[in-house]
Amino acid sequence: MNSFISSNCPSHSYYDSAVFHQIFSYSLSLITAPINFYGVYLIMFKSDKALKNAKWVMLNSQIWSTLVSLLLTTFLLPFLVLPIVGGRALGVLTHLGVPHIFQVFIGFGSIAQIGSSMVIVFENQQNHVVTNGMKLKSKWSRNVFAVFNKVIGFTFVIPIIMQLPNQEIAKRNVLRKMQCPPPEFFNMDIFILAEDSSLISWVVSLMLSFYIFEAAFCILHCGYHLIVKTRKLSNRTRALQKKFFIVVCIQIFTPFSIIGLPICYLVFSVSTGHHNQRNSQQYFNEPDESTLFFEHYLHDYIT
Repeated sequence: MNSFISSNCPSHSYYDSAVFHQIFSYSLSLITAPINFYGVYLIMFKSDKALKNAKWVMLNSQIWSTLVSLLLTTFLLPFLVLPIVGGRALGVLTHLGVPHIFQVFIGFGSIAQIGSSMVIVFENQQNHVVTNGMKLKSKWSRNVFAVFNKVIGFTFVIPIIMQLPNQEIAKRNVLRKMQCPPPEFFNMDIFILAEDSSLISWVVSLMLSFYIFEAAFCILHCGYHLIVKTRKLSNRTRALQKKFFIVVCIQIFTPFSIIGLPICYLVFSVSTGHHNQRNSQQYFNEPDESTLFFEHYLHDYIT
């Protein structure tokens, strides 16, 4: 192993290791899992009757946030070896013998559902705020819209999976490109998703752009109608609509930004070769930390 590591490489500390990442993630899940399930409980049983039009889409969003949190900290627990597009799943599914390729599909698809649920929540909000204008009016068209966004979330990763390299050849090739490979590259069965990051960067960027464009249209359309088109409504009704709109934005943008920003960092890292091993692991645990803030705010509003 030493022949592959330059003497100029920084030493790897315990906090950069897979063992620390595994212990930290499992410990974090013991704190965040009850909080996430408490959020599901609040939406299901403590929501005000006035929120009945948004209850189920908010529940869908919270369930996907909870599922992704459990996947990242318990069931998948990805340990990334940057700047290559590879790593090792350390979670429960690996111990159960689930192949890495299926875990990649589950991981990418589930994280993408955070984006699709965000879009569905904002489409629902737009549909009830906008009385006259560009919106999906029939229940059938809205269901097709929701299903389409869900399908996109699970199918965008297919081109990546179809281009999987031969693992032994890929490991030798990427090792030549790595100046300072971590010890885990030699001590663990690393799974290489791709030798070239360009396809993954493009696919993930297109997926993010697609969801952000849809959400931005709904947000701007809602904002315009709340500011301009609701002047004939009573001040109390306008205030309630604006307050609920702000709560929806907080619920959606908190988990999405905490997950979306690390994904953007990872795309940047594998594209440029710039990385920090410790940060690459910690960024994937931040979605759980964000739930502490959101559940408190959600409880104050609903109750």
